[in-house]
Amino acid sequence: MAANKLTGSRLSQERLLDLATEMEGHPDNVAPALLGGIIVSVFQEGKVHYLRVSPPEGLNAVVAIPEFHLSTHSAREVLPKQVSMKDAIFNLSRSALLVAALCQNKLEMLRIAGTDALHQPYRSKLIPGMNEVIEGALQAGALNVTLSGAGPTVIALTDGEKPAVNDAMKGAFQRAGVSCQVKNLKPTVEGARII
Repeated sequence: MAANKLTGSRLSQERLLDLATEMEGHPDNVAPALLGGIIVSVFQEGKVHYLRVSPPEGLNAVVAIPEFHLSTHSAREVLPKQVSMKDAIFNLSRSALLVAALCQNKLEMLRIAGTDALHQPYRSKLIPGMNEVIEGALQAGALNVTLSGAGPTVIALTDGEKPAVNDAMKGAFQRAGVSCQVKNLKPTVEGARII
């Protein structure tokens, strides 16, 4: 963005997104960072295709960031090379439900939409206390709790601020012998910008 601005803003936001995706390898992280909001995207034939969803009013995130490094390579290594049709259907249906729930502001559906069969069961052995962190946050009032990307960060979605969720996540990691930072975040509708 800085180089684009310094050279006369000749590249469109879509072109910047394509370039950032080429550099990163996939749009999962760069698209929301550049565009803001909740982005559903695919990368096909060198082009990012996306739709943007505005976060529902009052949606907050609590992230528990363990103080240890987990490489994406290691997190990918524990995943199976093939998955069952049952597990694929399970995750596809939850992904669709997640997007619909966010679009319709049906936050009560996020708990079901947040369940996973494709990566969390395998990656949990790499993150001490992960399952207890998820369960503790849900019991403390989180709407949805999931492993963020490849981990080790765990993210909980809440309706408003829920200090009990912070405490539950931090406490569960501590009981597993893992120090962590806990941050309260609000989704932003504004992406990267020149100031």
